[in-house]
Amino acid sequence: MMRPLPSTPAEAIARSPQMGRRIARWDRNSALSTLAALQLDPRLHVHSVRLYWASRLVAGLAKGGTRPGRSDLQRLLNADFGKSDISRFEDPSEDLFLQTVSTRRGDRRLICGTWAHPTFYTETLLEAAERIADERDLEVLSSVHALLLLSDLTAERAGLGLRVPGSGRQWGDVPVPPATRLFALTAQPNWSASALASAKLEPALIERFIVEDGDLPPSIDSAAGRAALDTRPLLRTPTGILLAIPSAVSLAVRAAIVDHMLETGREQDIGNALLAVQAERLAEIGFANLEGVPTRWSLGEATRSLVREEAPGRYVHLELIAGRLSGWREAGFGDMAPANRERQARIITSMRSANEACEARPGFMAGVTVYLMGGWGPGEVIDFRHPDDLRAWRFAGIEVADAIALGGAKDGTLTDFWRLDVLEDMVQSEGIELQNLSGPLNLHEWWLQTGHTLVPQGRRDLVPPVNIAIPTDSLFEARQRAADAFDRRSVQLPDGSWRTVGRLDPIADFGVLEPIYASFSEIRQGTLLGTVLVGPSPLWLRLRSPGAPDRFDDGYQNWKAALHWISLIADLVDHGDDAAITPVMIDLRLEPIDDLAATLPTDQELDDAVAVAADPVERTGIVSASALWQAGARRVDNRAEIALAAALLEAIQQAIGNEIDRATAVGRVRSKVPSADVRWRHAYYPERVADQLRLHQIIGRKFSPVPRSAVSIVKQGHAFGLGHGPGEVIEGRERCAALLKSLHARTLERLLVSVAHYDRLELVTASLSLLQASIADEQHWAVTARALRAIHGADADRKVSLEHRNATNANLRACAMLAEVAASHAPAEGGSPVGAMDLDELRAVALQHFGYCELLPALMGDRLTPRLVISPTGDLLYDHSFGENTLAPSSTIMHAESRERDIERYDERMANPREDQGSLEPELVQALEAEFHCSLRTFGDLSASTCELAIADRRDVVTLRRSELVRRLVAMGLGEGEAIEPMIERLTLRSRDGWRDVPTDAFPNDYDLGRFDRPQSIIGRPLLAIDADGDPMIAVAPAVVERAAIHNLSGAYDGSLQDRFWSSKVMRSHVGRASNAAGNAFNVRVAETLAALGLDAAPGVAPWAALNQKATPDMKLLGDIDVLAFSQDRRHVWVIEAKDIKLCRTLAETARRLSEYRGLPRHDNKPDNLMRHLKRAAHVREHVEALTRRYRLPNVPVVHGLVVVDSPQPMAFVETNPSPDATFVRLKDVGSVDWSASRKRRR
Repeated sequence: MMRPLPSTPAEAIARSPQMGRRIARWDRNSALSTLAALQLDPRLHVHSVRLYWASRLVAGLAKGGTRPGRSDLQRLLNADFGKSDISRFEDPSEDLFLQTVSTRRGDRRLICGTWAHPTFYTETLLEAAERIADERDLEVLSSVHALLLLSDLTAERAGLGLRVPGSGRQWGDVPVPPATRLFALTAQPNWSASALASAKLEPALIERFIVEDGDLPPSIDSAAGRAALDTRPLLRTPTGILLAIPSAVSLAVRAAIVDHMLETGREQDIGNALLAVQAERLAEIGFANLEGVPTRWSLGEATRSLVREEAPGRYVHLELIAGRLSGWREAGFGDMAPANRERQARIITSMRSANEACEARPGFMAGVTVYLMGGWGPGEVIDFRHPDDLRAWRFAGIEVADAIALGGAKDGTLTDFWRLDVLEDMVQSEGIELQNLSGPLNLHEWWLQTGHTLVPQGRRDLVPPVNIAIPTDSLFEARQRAADAFDRRSVQLPDGSWRTVGRLDPIADFGVLEPIYASFSEIRQGTLLGTVLVGPSPLWLRLRSPGAPDRFDDGYQNWKAALHWISLIADLVDHGDDAAITPVMIDLRLEPIDDLAATLPTDQELDDAVAVAADPVERTGIVSASALWQAGARRVDNRAEIALAAALLEAIQQAIGNEIDRATAVGRVRSKVPSADVRWRHAYYPERVADQLRLHQIIGRKFSPVPRSAVSIVKQGHAFGLGHGPGEVIEGRERCAALLKSLHARTLERLLVSVAHYDRLELVTASLSLLQASIADEQHWAVTARALRAIHGADADRKVSLEHRNATNANLRACAMLAEVAASHAPAEGGSPVGAMDLDELRAVALQHFGYCELLPALMGDRLTPRLVISPTGDLLYDHSFGENTLAPSSTIMHAESRERDIERYDERMANPREDQGSLEPELVQALEAEFHCSLRTFGDLSASTCELAIADRRDVVTLRRSELVRRLVAMGLGEGEAIEPMIERLTLRSRDGWRDVPTDAFPNDYDLGRFDRPQSIIGRPLLAIDADGDPMIAVAPAVVERAAIHNLSGAYDGSLQDRFWSSKVMRSHVGRASNAAGNAFNVRVAETLAALGLDAAPGVAPWAALNQKATPDMKLLGDIDVLAFSQDRRHVWVIEAKDIKLCRTLAETARRLSEYRGLPRHDNKPDNLMRHLKRAAHVREHVEALTRRYRLPNVPVVHGLVVVDSPQPMAFVETNPSPDATFVRLKDVGSVDWSASRKRRR
């Protein structure tokens, strides 16, 4: 059995007496100087605990005159510490080596050492002390600021930046530098009297932190955190002072403040202030809002308690504690205080009170107490048996500093934290014990590393019961990511005061964390205050809160855009020869604009619309933009923002006393940003319905991707219980198909059961509202495409926008599924209300079912490898290569082209009003009017009319009886006298008696949630009936109505929506003709494109005509050659199949498309879509001499087959037939084909 670790230096000496005798011969000051210098080396970060113990041993034992050399230190730190077990204290680095403390006097660098969260506790405790400070506190605050400054200057001597990661190999030998280098390094922690004077550090201010010689020997019996050097890390030397333990500065500062507050009888004051500061920090990152919650005292510590309904029926009980202050020296700072029975009893009592209060409320489902451990750093064990009567009420604890770090991740919200706690229990209930010794943040990082499962999914050997020891070294990555993301700093204002700021956008979607910061304390007070940290001086921008609340978002967007421009032009500022670089403050003033149809201003008018004033003495300026300038945001170029940026540059130059005129400023800005597309503001006439809803601020929900924590909960264990256990492999087409069918049925049942829990009206409206938010977000990304590409580059824009598009599409799909199912399956009465947390999980359930709708067709089409594996956590693992090789590249290509179209259409979007796009063909108009039982004008006006209805009701989803809907639309003028009831009836998706109820005039496939373009779906019938009454209640979502209208019109125009999607015979006939016409038109396009390349190409050529043969029935069965083309040298002839087929949108569609292009007979023995082409090419090749004679070719040509398509098709990525004639190429890529090659390679 391994012996216990030593608790004091004396215990370590007892294990290695020779080590103590050697240390005793050393010169204390020189040894401590050397060890202090090593503590300033980030490469030795992992060995911090050894260096700390070495300093403690030297301080207590050294009394000789020998200066230890390199070999002496190596022996001590490696061999001796191995024998005395000190090396066993070493853990992987869990935090940065150095971080800064943001104070009211600037940033101060701290060596973090081995204590947890030293900078967080130091910063929040110091800020709390500053808030309550009076005359009694001036001396102690001056002292701690002096010590922090000394720490900062020592770090500067060591060449350390503001945030430094460490390194080193755990339990490896400590690499001590050579003697000459080591001696030079000892100057860094040593401060002479003259050096202190040069740094303006008064010796009297740091006197309280100097340890007396007589206090050092006794401390050898003290544990870590109790020794004299822990709170007094300075040592007198013959020439000045030595910062003996740089990593002890944080504890010394905290101890000084706490001791002073206890001595002056203000424990409650400092506890209250500390709790307020830490509550603000939690609120800033959005993890939990306890601001304004009263503070109460219990068991000698400040607490804040809040119970809130996170989602209907689900309650969060937040407990924020500040920890005890009194008695800390007796208890010891470094020792983990044992579990306090009184505290455990108070926690249980508090949990029980919250549980009882919430259980009494209607619809209670679950609750959790989240114990937010704040305070100032002393550790304490929280350990108690969860009472049996509180099994439905969870408990989860997390340190406030780690909760803040969680907020730096995209999946770090309070609800994510709750779900992850649930997921951990779910995993452990399956017999997988997770040994996590480092808390929730480490668990979260492990969750990310395991693909959001907590268990490595590829490990088939992990069959329960099994223990998994979660590595502890993940904490460092999480904390470094959070530190970089938030990047808290203290920045000086022109008046000499300081403000703590954090990064304005901590989530860097485009991979770059921008140097733009905001003062959250000012924002809380209603003033937008930000700064740009580029170059030598902070450049501040302030926008005071607009009078009207509805102007805040517009003001915020302009303020944020101005900050982006300051970051671009900061290096253009000419500071002159002034060595004293100081901050500049610019006040931004904006005149509101209400008239979107105002005439667009000229360049000169834009420059004149932005006025500048400045005060060089105060180093402040004012930039005032009129309403005319705001109208310039509607220009296609960025000239309005150039004018603003130039005015900002002019104001900054005037404020520092180095003036330039506007024309010069404009020239400099345009030289810095030559692109006319770089911009952050886009004002355009909102023609689309979603834009109108957003403009009027009535979209009820904000777009959000489906949280991965919700997906994790839904996936966990879902494949268990079907006869297969963890790690089991299912092989063979039939066995795999049986399992997939079972999972398809199970996930559908889960979706139906989940939906049946919620109120029908609430769930339908919530789903439609989020669907509209997704549509609005999609349109916003389209509008900003040109600007985002100019700002971030084409590659970054394509990558990020594709990820966002995928998330949006998933949201659109999930919300549409939920709305449709809920309209027929959710209870009309007695269901639960719907919250954001519910909608997250419902979306995940819907998408899980959709996934199984995808897999079965892929398997049955022989495209999915018939090998399935049950993961250790009950998920289904399969080979993803089919989707990765077909759907993924097609989607990527189409998205890139869509993005290009968005960029090209920017001019059109900004035009006001848009030009008339022309009229539709009479035949199409007739078909549309027959289908929708109204004039084309009425059908086209429906979206706008429903939008008008929503704006009038101030709701993005309006629910009303169908008769009332008709009455109100008619009152608005829709139809201009014609009856609109038939149109409304045609566009209504009727409610059924449960989801599985199939009306006699419908088919089961009409309700297959895995199929797109179903006739009985929200895309074809966007008005949702939510009961089966003769005059049903209708849910009207205007953006959904518009989306369906555009989709249907497009499908009718080109014939891409066929057969049962339509109700009328007229429309069905039309789309058949339209599809044929579109195919013929595509043949012509292909021929014309090839002709432009120099080929002799003709569309629609009958094989019998090309070969001068009789048009026999067999010949006619071959069908026409879509395009027959001859190379310029007439030595090659190309038999081309032209297919204008739609992009495959899903894996199932991809599998079906591939099955249609195998070059084999269908199940009815008729040729599939490729087989006729292969036969035509083969027939022409077989009778090539006849072709030669017919076209009078000089030689017998080589015959090639080719399939030309318009959109990316899976056949281009996956071979469906080995024949070279089955090569697929897109029309846009035909220029890359070698039309004169003697042999054609497959593409």
